[in-house]
Amino acid sequence: MNAKKSLVSIGTSLLVLVIAASKVCSQQFKDDTCEPDNCVSVRACYFVTRNLAKGIYPKLCGFVGNEPLTCCPLPLRLEPQQTSRDAGGSSRRVATTMCQVYRRQLCIESGGYAAGGQPAKPRELPFMAHIGYGSKGEESWQCGGSLISTRYVLSAAHCTDGFNSGLASWVKLGDLDTSTDKDDAKPEIFQIVARFNHPQYKPEENYNDIALYRLDREVKFNDYIRPICLQTDDLEADTQKAQAAGWGRIGFVERTSSKLLKVVVDLLNVSECSETASTDQLPRGMDADSMICAGAVLGGRDTCQGDSGGPLYSLEEKSGCLRTQYGVTSFGYQCGLEGYPGIYSKVSYHLDWIESVVWPSKNSDDVLVWQ
Repeated sequence: MNAKKSLVSIGTSLLVLVIAASKVCSQQFKDDTCEPDNCVSVRACYFVTRNLAKGIYPKLCGFVGNEPLTCCPLPLRLEPQQTSRDAGGSSRRVATTMCQVYRRQLCIESGGYAAGGQPAKPRELPFMAHIGYGSKGEESWQCGGSLISTRYVLSAAHCTDGFNSGLASWVKLGDLDTSTDKDDAKPEIFQIVARFNHPQYKPEENYNDIALYRLDREVKFNDYIRPICLQTDDLEADTQKAQAAGWGRIGFVERTSSKLLKVVVDLLNVSECSETASTDQLPRGMDADSMICAGAVLGGRDTCQGDSGGPLYSLEEKSGCLRTQYGVTSFGYQCGLEGYPGIYSKVSYHLDWIESVVWPSKNSDDVLVWQ
């Protein structure tokens, strides 16, 4: 079945589901659980859309307006990933083990614009991902992300289904300047075949704004495309700065950048982000356990629209030749405005969930066990 026919088939099937959903008297709504699945939009569930193309209709669990909801299968293991132990007996997370594996594979011993940002150098940020929407050949690149394994990209949950173009469908790796093919870059485009928003993410709020996208094929690492390691613990008190990157706007009312930009930001106390978020966005206030506040106290250095989902990461290559990711760009108020730093989802807080999806089988980056 070609892509055009598949889209027509899915569209027709969705219309049938809308009619059926209007007749369903269900008390379940989006983000309710349907044990052991999740009640989500039909369009947001890869397995359901795949089956719709085959004429297989899913179980409905409710609707929001005319939008049918379905029970979307999750990976079998969503409990905290057990740690392994090294020869010395100390515990070690799977994310740490995989970082060491990637470092051995990729790091050879040798001599050594976000708002207010500077262009990244070729091969400087090989973990950066651009998230695309729309049909093949007509992609619209609207969010950022980071490559964390051979099959998964980490991004923000609000990037999954937050645009008029529909679901996040594509990932571009290895790019630098989107306006030219003559830069020192080797971009590759992958299709997103499964999307996982954090189970506790709610679109009307900004808590747990983190997502994982599974790619249609294994990524072959090279000088232009390689993963970033994940921070496994809270940051040390003396870690006062980090870097963020993306192809977002270079200012609140400015155009998006065709060049990959990087910006150094200060890591701030979460209390300094209290003005950034409205009570609607964060009804329980800033959560110091799951969020990072970063920017410049006097303004001028920040992430901006289009940078969402991109990484907040270490200034230095802490793991051999690999950077370490601290956070995921979530949201802010305008860009680089004094007194309004940006808010990032903390990677270490969400690591149990990340490991359970990306590496559900111990030390495996290839096998995903589905229900």
